[in-house]
Amino acid sequence: MITFNPRQACLWIHRYTGLAMAAFLIIASLTGALLAFHHELDDLFNHKLARVEAQNTPIQSVAALHDSVIRTYPQYGFSSLPTTIEAGKSAVFSVDRWRGGKPTTPEPAFNEVYVNPYTGAIIGTRDKEAWAWHNTMWKVFWLHRDLLLGDIGKWVLGIVSLVWTINCFIGFYLTFPRAVKSSQSKQVSSKNAPRCLSAGYLHGKSVLRPIPLSLTMICIMLLVCGYG
Repeated sequence: MITFNPRQACLWIHRYTGLAMAAFLIIASLTGALLAFHHELDDLFNHKLARVEAQNTPIQSVAALHDSVIRTYPQYGFSSLPTTIEAGKSAVFSVDRWRGGKPTTPEPAFNEVYVNPYTGAIIGTRDKEAWAWHNTMWKVFWLHRDLLLGDIGKWVLGIVSLVWTINCFIGFYLTFPRAVKSSQSKQVSSKNAPRCLSAGYLHGKSVLRPIPLSLTMICIMLLVCGYG
């Protein structure tokens, strides 16, 4: 007669769902580590537009630079303005792609305009959707957010986050010791007695068991924040 062992079933689910999610977690962790330095790396990949030669002349005001952009591209709106302009870096103005809850027409061919803050001259524009070297960090961002698959990728990552959350609770359950009979307990103790600390056991008891138990709430918090 086949008997159902809930702990064995949870162990099977915990093991193989964890293996299935490993690829997604590796992608999320690596891209997340890069995104922690998004601005610095983006300036590195996009240095031809982001960097300018520092000059002795004073930096123009944001309003004057905005007027220069409007004169060059009168058909577009630029409501997103830089709050500060650093020396040696260009001023970036983002084009409005939505106006009054509707897409702007004509559809802008770029996302950003780079302006020399010393002269007001237009350095160039950038289309973040294009596959180009200077858009590397934006592709990393979308890989982290939706696997470069749009709404489908968001659903996939949402399901992975949900399964991982459930997996955390299963792991929480598995950290508790198994209930064994007294006779079996003596046998298990005698068998586990030689196990050493390097194998994760001390006097027949797992010393590694509290580690995942203490990390469960941290994992759940990161999952909820990441999915939101």
